[in-house]
Amino acid sequence: MIDSDDAITRLSAGVQYTELWDCAQSHGKDSTARFDLGRSSHPSLPLTERQRAAVARLVQTEMHLGQRDRTIIRAVCAWGHSPSEAMTIAKLPSDTRVSARLCEAMDALSDALERTAKSERFTRKHNEDCELRGGGPCYCDKN
Repeated sequence: MIDSDDAITRLSAGVQYTELWDCAQSHGKDSTARFDLGRSSHPSLPLTERQRAAVARLVQTEMHLGQRDRTIIRAVCAWGHSPSEAMTIAKLPSDTRVSARLCEAMDALSDALERTAKSERFTRKHNEDCELRGGGPCYCDKN
């Protein structure tokens, strides 16, 4: 049982990131065809729309994270490392308080996911408005 709103928010952010990562990595045609955001072992297999959307959201989200936060998040949520291993991968000093630093990184992730979701909602609404006016995808400079 999670007893803190902050802990629930952090867990939710981690789960959401993991789901995005998994969606971006997996390919429905072959369970062994996995890639690491661009480094494909099967370059001839095209990305699905879901994969493209997941990769785009990951890129947008990670643009809002600092290098160390991004490294910690990827190590824990995507690569399956323990938090203490993530601190080593992020090249943090050995006296780093692991739980506090992980909480900071997860808070940054939660904020980044929220910011990209707001941006996506604005873009989607804007595109719908433009399509209603002109019928077709939006290429105006407001987007």
